[in-house]
Amino acid sequence: GRSICVPLDRDIADLAIEGRNWLAEKHITLIRQPSLIDCVSLVQRREADAFVATDVEGWHLLKQLGIGPLFVMAERPLGARTIHAAVWKAHPQAADMLETVNKAIRQIKDSGAHANLVRQHLMPILAHKTDIR
Repeated sequence: GRSICVPLDRDIADLAIEGRNWLAEKHITLIRQPSLIDCVSLVQRREADAFVATDVEGWHLLKQLGIGPLFVMAERPLGARTIHAAVWKAHPQAADMLETVNKAIRQIKDSGAHANLVRQHLMPILAHKTDIR
């Protein structure tokens, strides 16, 4: 019986995976809004019970708006996503393209650049996680 706001540009597949069927079984009411900030506004006005965002995006937005203490993040994520690179098998340079992507990923990991990016950009946001609860 809860209402959940999801921005229009977001996928709602996580609401129906792993036997959830939340929409089909009417466990929740889905509200779509043009943007995440519109969803946050609906929750503030008590026109929705929750909004969906990535962890970092949600924490950052609530912190920037100065309303973090008014919200509680769910302990269990709604879903998790990975990024995939796909190349058409019949493409004459398919093997080279995949090797280029894989080589770049290895270089990022081996050089420590990935860890540095996380440290620089995500850790300051995640450090404020306790301020938002």
